[in-house]
This record gives sequence, C-alpha cells and structure tokens, in this order.
Amino acid sequence: MKRHAEGGFTLIELMVVVGILTVIMAIAIPVAGQMRQKGNMAREVSAARQLMTAYLLYPADHNGELLPGYGDFPAVDEQGNELHSPVSSRYPWRIAPYLGYDMRILWGNTADDRLAKMKQGPPASYHYGVSVQPSMGINAAYVGGDYQTLPPNSDKAISRYGQFCVTRVGQAVAPQKLIAFASAGSSYQGEKLSGYFKVEPPNLTKRNWPRTYSASATPDQTGHVDFRWDSKAVAAMLDGHIELLTFEQMDDMRRWSNQASLANNATWALGQSEEPSASTGDTEVGSHVDGKPINEKP
Repeated sequence: MKRHAEGGFTLIELMVVVGILTVIMAIAIPVAGQMRQKGNMAREVSAARQLMTAYLLYPADHNGELLPGYGDFPAVDEQGNELHSPVSSRYPWRIAPYLGYDMRILWGNTADDRLAKMKQGPPASYHYGVSVQPSMGINAAYVGGDYQTLPPNSDKAISRYGQFCVTRVGQAVAPQKLIAFASAGSSYQGEKLSGYFKVEPPNLTKRNWPRTYSASATPDQTGHVDFRWDSKAVAAMLDGHIELLTFEQMDDMRRWSNQASLANNATWALGQSEEPSASTGDTEVGSHVDGKPINEKP
C-alpha cells in the first residue's frame, strides 16, 4: 500500500483494514460461541454420566430400591447437618453422598461460579439453591417415585393404575430406553433459569406438553425439559448411558414409562395400562400433573 511521506495510512487504507477486521470478527464470534456451546454440552454429558453412576450405586445400599425422585426422606449436607423438607425432599442432597458431595456435578457447567458464591453465603440459601436447581431433572413420576404427587406405594394408586412406577432397576422392561434424568430448566419472575429438580413426561393422566416443538417455548411448557443444546436435551437412561434427544424423540411415552414400553404405545397416558384396574371411584390420584412446589425460587 502506498503511504504518505509521514508514514501514515490513507483514509481508504484504514477503511479497508477496518472492513477486513469486521469480517473476521463476524466470522470468529459465532464460531467461538458454537465452540463454547459444544464445550458446555460435553461437560453436561460428562456430568450426566457421573450422576448415573451415583444413581445406580444407591440401590446397593438400599436393598435394590431406586432413589426416590421426590418425597419426605432424610438427607444431610457435607458436614453431616440434617436437612429438612422441601430441601431434603428433592433428590440432590440425597444423592450427594454418592457424588462425594461434589455438587458441581449436579449444577452442571452454567452454575459453577454461582454455586461457589452461594457456598460463601448463608448455609440455608446454599442448601436450597443446590436442591431446587440441578442441571438435570429426575423423571420422578415413573422412575424412583414422586411421593408428593403420585406415591408409588399407594394402594389406591396401584389399584387404579397398576404398577406405574419403576422402583427397582429390574422392573424396567427396557432400561436402555427409560429416561431417568434429562436437561432441565425453569423460570422465576419471568427469567429463564438453567436447571430444575424434576422433569415431567409429555403425558400423565392427560397431555402436559404442546403438540409440536417451538424454539420460543419455555422449559415450563415442556415439563421442565430444556432443549438447550441445539434443540436437544441430554437424557440419562436407566441403564446408565447418555443420549442427546430432540423434542420429537422425547415425545414418546415409551421413553418415560415402563407401562408404555410394555404396551408399546408412544402416546400412552396413565390409566391406559393393560393391567386391570380395581378402582371405579372418583379419586383422582395424581390428576394434578404439575405437582411442583409453588413459587420455587433459585
């Protein structure tokens, strides 16, 4: 390029350089964002594997019973301090001993800094935050059991719906297809948050999800499943392996319910089991499919 005697650049030359830099940045920034996204996804997949290792260790200490997804069960923090409901009702602090109390595994890749800051604050806030907003939510209704909404040990529920919940690994007809955990999300005061302690299936006694996927849909609309990885969610299966699934793939009740697999019915809903129902009463066990605590805050 031709320079002035003073050694400077002409205005045109500067404009060309700025234009080239702008083009390079326009290419580099999306690429860097995609690389960061893929890195975060890989970290969540790795965390999901560790979570399933811990989840499948639990039955060895509990006579083969799977960890209940939600219910009034005992839990302690890493110092041995007793925790109380609702913190102890959610799965994170009850699975914590099998994770060596490394709670970063539960919170995934988007909350490490937040977790570290919370740990420096009041213990009660830290305990609550860890319990309510893990990266992966549990399929509590059909795996392990949701003892708040639809207790799997309820005689009334079993007589009406049959053996709807897998509480032991050996009960699953297709553990390699049965979702135990999935990428979860929630919202609080209009803000979308990454993480929630349980995920809910497309159908319970009625349809929970929209019929088709929309990128603008919030996790609250899809049972707290968050399709945050290029319109896919990380799913941890009961046999321990991990998959990335689309909305269409997860909108298959055979991935959520053992009864749906037995009936080979992708659109199955609770109460459609081929198992005989002994109840004809009006008790709507589990009919309030939401079941999540009201106004949960992070």
